[in-house]
Amino acid sequence: MKLESAQERLARRISSMTPSKVAQMLGGSVQLRRSRRSVSQNRAIRLDLSRPVLTRHGPFILQLYIIADSGFYQIQASSSSAVIDAVQSIVSIVNNMYRRFNVHIVVSALEIHTRTKYGYDFTNQRNNASSTLDLVKKYSKQIPEYIEFDCIHLLNGRPYYGSTTGLASLMTMCSRRDCAGFSVSSHKSGIFATTGLVMAHELAHNLGVNHDDEYPGRACGCPTSACVMSSTAHPITDWRHIGWSSCSVDALVDFLDSGFRHCLLLPRPESTAWGDFRLPVAANSPTAVCGNGILEPGEACDCGGESGCRGGVGDSSNVCCDAATCQLAGNATCAAGRCCDLTVCQPHQTGTVCRAAVDQCDLPEFCDGTGAACPADVAARDGTPCGSNFCAGGVCGSALALCQLLWGATAEDARAWCPLGQPFGSQCEKLMCANLRSQFPSGPGASCHEVQTSGGRSCTAVGCNYSPTVRGPDLVPNGARCDVDSAGSGERMCLDGACQSASGVRNRTVATGVCYNGGVVNTRGNCHCPAGFDPPDCLWPGNGVASTADQRARQEVV
Repeated sequence: MKLESAQERLARRISSMTPSKVAQMLGGSVQLRRSRRSVSQNRAIRLDLSRPVLTRHGPFILQLYIIADSGFYQIQASSSSAVIDAVQSIVSIVNNMYRRFNVHIVVSALEIHTRTKYGYDFTNQRNNASSTLDLVKKYSKQIPEYIEFDCIHLLNGRPYYGSTTGLASLMTMCSRRDCAGFSVSSHKSGIFATTGLVMAHELAHNLGVNHDDEYPGRACGCPTSACVMSSTAHPITDWRHIGWSSCSVDALVDFLDSGFRHCLLLPRPESTAWGDFRLPVAANSPTAVCGNGILEPGEACDCGGESGCRGGVGDSSNVCCDAATCQLAGNATCAAGRCCDLTVCQPHQTGTVCRAAVDQCDLPEFCDGTGAACPADVAARDGTPCGSNFCAGGVCGSALALCQLLWGATAEDARAWCPLGQPFGSQCEKLMCANLRSQFPSGPGASCHEVQTSGGRSCTAVGCNYSPTVRGPDLVPNGARCDVDSAGSGERMCLDGACQSASGVRNRTVATGVCYNGGVVNTRGNCHCPAGFDPPDCLWPGNGVASTADQRARQEVV
């Protein structure tokens, strides 16, 4: 949170760095608390999405690497357990503030500096805010690649930098080597609410949101007296008194519903009782932590503590959950889940849509009238035609649509006339676009390459420096049509960088039978029936719920 412009933030973005294979932890000076566990030790994590959200996609899981420096450690009475409790409280506040956007922050690693680490004195009074941010970015390059995170954030235990309470690199989310920020948490902060506000503010900068006074010609309406993205910090005692301005809401929704949030989306889970995402959680014990906003074993609900259950700006309260025990309140039979009606604390009626389709390859899910959980998220099986392209991972892959998302409505898919081979690869590798209307936001996370073909037409590609495990928007999307096959049918689609037979991809999911009345074979091989018809074959009238097998596979995460 800062008095500088977005342009000044952009100017200080770190140059491209390759994370080191190893990180040297000096004996006694650093305690690295990682919750990354082996598969057998991980817990199934369910997010409590009991309130409506503003985004069409998600959930978005933002994995954060947090450093608690020696100053923050001293403020917490030089106690590691107190640091962990403080971080849990701060992150819980941030999660409550982002809940409307279907964003959940998960601490993938907590590194506690019990004393100043050589070469990384984050509490040095001679440092200004810019040099501290640069130091955080420099530190991130030594973190081993096997520790997964999307962004690094420092809890800086020192006095404010003048009027500055934090700083972050603008619009760098999903570029691990560039995404960084810090929040000052000193004795001046008083309580965790202020630190939570600053962290939420800086993470919004990472997500591409400017200060409210940096939108020329727009009056950013705010539902409260103070807004999250105000350029001036306001000490607070209750996060519920702070809201997002209309400009911030638009910017966050645009980013989260765009092609630049790949690292925040999880792959579709396999069939498990509640959707086993095996996510890391910052905790000092394997037991559930009531009030962290995560539905864990033994809890009936968890809406983020007493303040979270009361609801914040734009949120309704949850009277069905006992915030102190994370158990059902009174006569409630449910308190969380898309099929729980929080006005009466009972499941919604059979056939109620609990998750609408967000793409022509996605499929809606319906409540069964007995449980609070929405059935597992399913989609049309891969290889299903969608216009001139094909479904892949629940999305209709289109190179044209991605070009227009990146470059504006006039952009074209230029693969037909652009050169193939190095460094751009085949028709299913680097995305090539032409007839650009807008300028792509270049920076450390993305660089543009333009090539002139012999016919005088230009081809533009994007190079994105994302994590090796993230498929960025610079690649041709899975499902995009590619070379016409020898029979001339055109039934070929891009999948993982290769041009493959669409029917071959489709047949990898074996259908259990024929689907009638507009039913579609889903990713489980079952008929997904439209409203008014029942499985297993959608032949007879009914409530339009999914097949019995799909109903059993429930999850509380979407």
